[in-house]
Amino acid sequence: KLQTALFATAALQGAGFSFDSLHANLTLHIEDSRIQQVPLRSGELQVRALPNRIEVTSSFNAEQMSATLSGHGDFSETDRPKFDAEIQLSSFDLSKLLSDSSYASNLTLHTSFAGSGKSVDDVSGTVKLSLQQSMYQGRELAPLDLNFLRDHHNTNNKRLSMQSSLADVEFDGKFDLDV
Repeated sequence: KLQTALFATAALQGAGFSFDSLHANLTLHIEDSRIQQVPLRSGELQVRALPNRIEVTSSFNAEQMSATLSGHGDFSETDRPKFDAEIQLSSFDLSKLLSDSSYASNLTLHTSFAGSGKSVDDVSGTVKLSLQQSMYQGRELAPLDLNFLRDHHNTNNKRLSMQSSLADVEFDGKFDLDV
């Protein structure tokens, strides 16, 4: 159950009705709102649509927490759409969003991903996660970097890789991941 009180102003302008001819901008400004038990001081969401492309940027500030997101999608090549995004969280407390004090946290992290593909079975790309000094459920979390690579461009020689400060794992060859 998501309890929200949202006070926002929005502007939408553009032309076109199909994804291959759309030119549009959406801007949403949020002030003095609440999501769950978190007072949201300010937030902004911007979406820009161009023919077969979309760009999204957003930022939110609540108490000591902040979050930013930026992402792009390029659908001009219908057989292999491309995407990328970056997410940054600072002093993020999951307990306030989940309304459960057992998830008390102070998380600071940066995540980025980029890839291409039409379905979960043929997506190739990278994910990078960098956790800064944080706290979760009363435990200190040391900084940690994780890098994932999934390459499914060649069905006879696929690659799945994870590199981190804890361990490295690599799978190469002809395999399927049932998701």
